[in-house]
Amino acid sequence: MEILKGLAIHPGIVMGKAYIWLPTPEKERQFDLFINQKDLLQNAIRKSTSELEETIASANALHSERIQIIFEAHKLMVNDPTLLEIAERLMEKGATAYEAYQKAAEDIISRFKKLDSAYMRDRIVDIEDATDRVLSAISDTEYEQALSFPEPRILILSKMKPSILMNCHRPSVLGFVSAEGAYDQHSAFIARSKDLPGLVVKDVLSFVKNGDFVVLDADHGALYFQPEEEMIDENWIEKTVKP
Repeated sequence: MEILKGLAIHPGIVMGKAYIWLPTPEKERQFDLFINQKDLLQNAIRKSTSELEETIASANALHSERIQIIFEAHKLMVNDPTLLEIAERLMEKGATAYEAYQKAAEDIISRFKKLDSAYMRDRIVDIEDATDRVLSAISDTEYEQALSFPEPRILILSKMKPSILMNCHRPSVLGFVSAEGAYDQHSAFIARSKDLPGLVVKDVLSFVKNGDFVVLDADHGALYFQPEEEMIDENWIEKTVKP
């Protein structure tokens, strides 16, 4: 049995098989002289904006004004004038829509990384989430994944992106463990709104493999993997885990 300690995002104790979330592989991007790159970018932005409006409507159905505000902010990021201005200048110099928007997003993110405010640095993952959505649209790849499984899973993530947590629904997803994240990130609020136990464990992807049985104890900030048989018992945690 191995134990990894981490930061609790939302309390709860669950056990089940791990599912390592990976982004949908992007299709090979080929430059086509007959495709107007500025039009390609604008179409991708329109598609991404429409998807975000659907997410905002879903949040409204959940009666969560704060989640609505999170994705309204994503919509603003997708259409950010400064980002689009940088991208357009790069396309005028010969960059593809994908290259230009990616570079523009990296430029904006690098500025946020230099800020002293932890609150503002916690917004970086939102910028990544919003702009990655546009990049997927440019490459004609679906950005969001339906997280539905034959049996419940514990999600293992590299980053706590709001779009991922928004698509987590019980009982398919019991909880999550992320290699990166912070308690004050927007995705953490979404997890708490959905009552999803969660942890941030820096080295989780180095230890846990797809299908591993794990015990997620977000009450005490611990992840147990490769457990012994006697651990797979609903009463085990109550008898064994100490605060």
